[in-house]
Amino acid sequence: MVDTKGRTLDSDRDGVPDYFDREPFYTPGENERVNSEGVVINPSGRGGVTEERVRELIDEALQSNGTLNDVRSTAAEWFLPMIHFGTDSYSVKYSDYGNLASIARTLRSNPSMRLVVTGYADATGAEAYNNQLSYSRAKAVIDHLVTVQNIGRGRFVLQWKGSNESLVPSNASYMNRRVELRVAGAGDVEMDPPSGKTDGY
Repeated sequence: MVDTKGRTLDSDRDGVPDYFDREPFYTPGENERVNSEGVVINPSGRGGVTEERVRELIDEALQSNGTLNDVRSTAAEWFLPMIHFGTDSYSVKYSDYGNLASIARTLRSNPSMRLVVTGYADATGAEAYNNQLSYSRAKAVIDHLVTVQNIGRGRFVLQWKGSNESLVPSNASYMNRRVELRVAGAGDVEMDPPSGKTDGY
């Protein structure tokens, strides 16, 4: 996996690219070392990624980069991956099961944490259809985390944006067919499903 600039992802910044890393979103703590598969070999017993650690990373990014956009980018790349979908599909791919397992692990380590799960679509279909597709993609990710990873449904806030806020200009880009996840704030609320639901949803 690469980011939108074509750089190989190392989400936890342990020196092992995500595609080799068995724990791609688990940042080693001070004095912890990882093996060639990105697994900590001398754990300090800190119990997983904490919200305090996320805040530390954001503070570090502010000091080194100085802009809010850089902070958001750093936090998103390190902490919560995007889940991408095939054309006209809202099925979670098997290749994303590991990413979702890492997200579930983080949630288990932080019982008070809630996530906003936002679905998007590319711009190849009608607006109403894209809205429904983006809703179904967000719901599919939540359903997977609830049914496969046994995370409570109340830990998630479902939102959808259709084909709005494309990452790349190409209407049919893989990067635009996505679900984004972020830590929920006090003002984040669940969105109702799109009106005029299509058969099959």
